[in-house]
Amino acid sequence: MHTFENICDKQGHHSLILSNHPYNIEVAVYVPENVNTNYVALVAHPHPLQEGTMDNKVVVTVARALAAINMPVIRFNFRGVGQSTGTFDKGLAETADLIKLIKLWQTAYPQSEVYLAGFSFGSYVAFRAAQQIIPKFLLLIAPPVQRFAYHNLPTNCHPTVIFQGIDDDVVAVNEVVKFAHEFQPHIPVERFEATGHFFHGKLIALKEATQRWVKPCL
Repeated sequence: MHTFENICDKQGHHSLILSNHPYNIEVAVYVPENVNTNYVALVAHPHPLQEGTMDNKVVVTVARALAAINMPVIRFNFRGVGQSTGTFDKGLAETADLIKLIKLWQTAYPQSEVYLAGFSFGSYVAFRAAQQIIPKFLLLIAPPVQRFAYHNLPTNCHPTVIFQGIDDDVVAVNEVVKFAHEFQPHIPVERFEATGHFFHGKLIALKEATQRWVKPCL
């Protein structure tokens, strides 16, 4: 299958294998009951070489939060994960695949405004993609700014927001705050108390915060 054509005609979960020649991308699309195709959300997953997949609980929680406000939501596996072919490319090919999915969706639903989210490594992919497609809203969750080249990129999306656990043992909180202050206006950082990198025990708070930031942008 090479298109999202008519996918919103039927609510529920859709599993697809889309071609981004010569690679295949494994995609999961959720179409809520009262779907509004004026929007589409895409959520990118953590590092594929560290067991990150589109079924990560943070990714799924954010996807469900967005579907609950009537957005169709796309998750997908990066290259080399699940049924997605190819190999890890440090964010470059992963960004190309994300942009490919956006273009495919907007071919079928050209009125859709794009809302992007990414968790950990996925936030880097989302951030890179946002330089080209300029989404309506960008959510960066626990961005590993000290490990990837966020600092070499502008942010063309407003609003952008960062969610960051105070007790993150993977991402340095002070580096995230420093990164957020590089921009004018500063990227707001919502801090989650007593929260590690994977938001254990904080998924309800994560869902509520996602909806609280996104709803005013609809």
